[in-house]
Amino acid sequence: MIRLAAITLLFATPSLADQTLFTEGTWNLVLYEFDDGTVSCATESTNDDGTVFRFESWPTGVAAISLTDPDWQFPHESVDETFGLRINGGELWLGQATKFDNTVQASLPAEDQTLNGLIDQLMSGTALDVESAKGTPITHFSLAGVAKTLENHFQCEDRFVGI
Repeated sequence: MIRLAAITLLFATPSLADQTLFTEGTWNLVLYEFDDGTVSCATESTNDDGTVFRFESWPTGVAAISLTDPDWQFPHESVDETFGLRINGGELWLGQATKFDNTVQASLPAEDQTLNGLIDQLMSGTALDVESAKGTPITHFSLAGVAKTLENHFQCEDRFVGI
């Protein structure tokens, strides 16, 4: 089960210097540069519903999986909300997350075994379904292009983030 970690870096403001480093299918690798000098590597995709799935790595050794939807609006920050990711109809990966604004996010150490297993499945999968903890469908993403994008993500980490 994914455990929540500190997410203070996520509230930093992106600068105008953000760069898309790689694109494959609907997946993009973006290098975000923040006003405070911090950088992150993010593999992200926007589906037909306008929901963004993002896997982001930070120099602190923290990685985050987030879902953002312009139609969502959470009235206040809440911790320990549970959501699930299901790849190719397989096992439901449950995550403890924080909800804020229009985002649900789980953060954990970049070397976490749960995260590594999830990344391996993403790289070999074709479909990602986001569900509630009870299995109710929320949204869907194609994984076409995610494997090459994640390969480049790890190079981004080595070059810019230092993980």
